[in-house]
Amino acid sequence: MPDWKTLVDQHHSMAHPDGEYNLVTGPPASDETLANLETALGFKLPPEFRSFYSSLDGFGIASADDPNDVSWFFRPCEQIVQFSTDVRGWFKETHERCAKRFFPFIDWSNGDGIGYMLDESGEPIDGVFEFNHELYKFDSAQDVNEFLRHVPAGIQDFLSLS
Repeated sequence: MPDWKTLVDQHHSMAHPDGEYNLVTGPPASDETLANLETALGFKLPPEFRSFYSSLDGFGIASADDPNDVSWFFRPCEQIVQFSTDVRGWFKETHERCAKRFFPFIDWSNGDGIGYMLDESGEPIDGVFEFNHELYKFDSAQDVNEFLRHVPAGIQDFLSLS
C-alpha cells in the first residue's frame, strides 16, 4: 500500500506552499473504529479507504494562531457519518435514491464533498464522486450527473492530482 503520510505531506505542500497553515493528521484508526464505521454506514469500506484510515484518521489544517481549530479535509472516522448526512441533505429531497448511496468523507469546507457512491446492489463504485452544491438546482428533474461528478480516481490518485 502507499505511504499515506508522505502523500498527505506532499499534498499539503502543494495546497499550502506558503506555509500559512500547519498540517494536522489524526492517529491511525483502529480496526474497531473502521468496523464501527462500516456498521454505521451500512457497507464494506473499500480496501484503499481502510488502508488510508489505518494510517491516518483524517487530515486537515490549522493556523499557527489556533492549532486546536482544525479544518478537516479528510474527515476523521468519528465525523464521517454526520458529514455524509449533512452533504446528502442538500439533495436528499429531490434525489433521494442517489443521496442514500453517496458517502462523502472529503470536505471542501463550502458544502461540497467527495466520497464513495454505491451501485444499486450496495457495492462502492470504483473511484470517488464529487458533489458540487453550486451546480445543484433543487429540482428533481435535474440530472444527478450535473451536480455529482464521477472522478475515476482513488484516494492515492486524488491526493497526487489535487
